[in-house]
Amino acid sequence: MGGRFFKYCGAFALGILAACADTPRPTPVPKAEFAKPRLSDLESIWQNATVAIPVRGTSGSMLTTNSGRAGPPLGLAGVGPDVRWPIILVLQGCHRAVPVDLLKSLAEQGYVAFAPASEARRNNPLNCAENGSLQRDARSTFDQRRTELSFVLGKILSESWTDKRNIFVIGLYDAAAAVARYTGDGINGRVLADWNCQGTGGHAGVAAEEKSPVFAVTSASVSVVGGDCGQYLKAGQGSEVVSFPARYSSNLLLEPVIFTRLMLFFDRQIFK
Repeated sequence: MGGRFFKYCGAFALGILAACADTPRPTPVPKAEFAKPRLSDLESIWQNATVAIPVRGTSGSMLTTNSGRAGPPLGLAGVGPDVRWPIILVLQGCHRAVPVDLLKSLAEQGYVAFAPASEARRNNPLNCAENGSLQRDARSTFDQRRTELSFVLGKILSESWTDKRNIFVIGLYDAAAAVARYTGDGINGRVLADWNCQGTGGHAGVAAEEKSPVFAVTSASVSVVGGDCGQYLKAGQGSEVVSFPARYSSNLLLEPVIFTRLMLFFDRQIFK
């Protein structure tokens, strides 16, 4: 009786195992992967900005990327709850990137220098012509650059470590048109490099000089036959116009005599 019982039980168990073996295994559910939200063009140019900062304990500088970081860039010298840093924003031209040496040189003078990454636009790229003239590119990108400038300034002003009283903007080539015509608050001084303030329509001339003085410098690369930015500036506002007969490559502001006068211009605005 006992042997028969175990025989039946063994057969029963084998039947269950066989049935289990015939049951297909469940298909693994793939791990859900979600695409990163696509950034707006304005967030892209901010998060991909190049930043040059003074390095703690040295007279040197360091290049980094903004990466959408909240708070001061990593490695910034002298970070503390009561420390505020003057800022210089540098807007690039259509066909010339911001010189890295310029950013580093500004940082070595005690500024945090930002170069917003206009080339990071994906939805609505800057309307730069392949072989566009200075005036054509200034006119066609004017509204885009003005929007970029307002957005980046808003980001900078929201940071606790920035000196809200000493934010400066440099416009290079065609980008200088939007800087020259900026009428908002938050800028202590503006620099127009190789831009003659000429043209037709709303991108010509200089606006709001009483809010933020202008340092305008041109080289032989830019025609001033029709005049330069000086004709739009008033005496007693702290602005300055410099014209050099030589032709420079992409580092006009780094020419020693020009860079020295540029630093003096910033000093006058900071200590006035």
